[in-house]
Amino acid sequence: MSEGKLFQGPDKRRDPRVAAQMRVGTSSIDPVRDPVTGELCFVATDDDCALDVSRRGLRLRCARPPTVGTRMVVHIPADGDDGPIEVVGRARWVTVEFERGVQGARAVGAVGIELVGGSPAALDRFERCVSRCQTNPVAGPEALG
Repeated sequence: MSEGKLFQGPDKRRDPRVAAQMRVGTSSIDPVRDPVTGELCFVATDDDCALDVSRRGLRLRCARPPTVGTRMVVHIPADGDDGPIEVVGRARWVTVEFERGVQGARAVGAVGIELVGGSPAALDRFERCVSRCQTNPVAGPEALG
């Protein structure tokens, strides 16, 4: 293997990412160990933020990132009577990013989520969401319908 193939970075992506600033929720499918008590538990949150999306996944900003390999349900709010878009994903990578704030930078987790399942209807709605985000560069819940 040539040295250029060891790290492919963004070039290995099959689908382009599209910027999207929207609040999403997540619920772990796999139990995780609580860092304080050591007990196994499930984690649910409704204040993560999708930073970008593609047909195969999304990148989230979250205060409590999952460990790599954790499976979760991602709840994406959408307009209409069908309720949120719920797809199953797996954390593929986790990094720390710094956000500027009034009192300096703060560390937050950035997580790459690979889509691994969901109902056919939910996956179709997610694909339509990505298409809308491609045509609306300032995507938000209003772009999801």
